[in-house]
Amino acid sequence: MDQQELSTRQFGAKAGNYLTSPVHSTGADLDRLSAVAGQLTPVRALDLGCGAGHASFALARGGARRVTAFDPSPDMLTVVAREAVARGCSTLETSVGTAEALPFDDGTFELVVTRYSAHHWADVPRALAECARVMSPGGRLVSRAGSRGSARHRLESPLCKPCLRNCPARFASIFKSARIFRFP
Repeated sequence: MDQQELSTRQFGAKAGNYLTSPVHSTGADLDRLSAVAGQLTPVRALDLGCGAGHASFALARGGARRVTAFDPSPDMLTVVAREAVARGCSTLETSVGTAEALPFDDGTFELVVTRYSAHHWADVPRALAECARVMSPGGRLVSRAGSRGSARHRLESPLCKPCLRNCPARFASIFKSARIFRFP
C-alpha cells in the first residue's frame, strides 16, 4: 500500500474531526501564517498536505489572493471545500495528490506552506524538490514540522516516516540540503 492510500485510509473516515480538533484548528502558528501572507501578499499560495485546511484559511485571511489546498485525501478536501463555502472564502481551491508529484507548473506559487504534514511524506527530499520547482523565483517555503498531537500518536502512526519521528534536526538537515529553506 502506498503513502496516498495510507493517508486516504487513515484520515478519510475521520476527515471532519480534523476541522474541529483543537490540536489542528488553533495555534499561534496560524496567526503567524496569516501575518506572513499579509506581508508577502502572494498571488498564489499552496497549502501542501492541508488536512482540514486550517493553514489555507489562515493564508486567505491574511491576504493571499488565491490559495490551493492540496492533500492526498479526497475526503479531507471535501471538508476543506465545504468549510470554505461556509466561511465565504471564494479564493480557495482544492487539489488532490502527493507531495512528491505536484500537478502544478514550474514557478506557480509565491508561497508554499506545510503544517504538520511533512512527516507523512513518502520521500521528503523529493517532495522538497517539488516545492522548489513549483515556487516562483524568490518564493518562500514555510514549514511547521512535527505534531502538536500526543507522542503516542506520532510513534504509532503508520504514516509517520520512522527517520523523521520527533527529529527536528533531521528535518533541518533535509531542508538545508534541498537549499530552499534556512532554519534559524
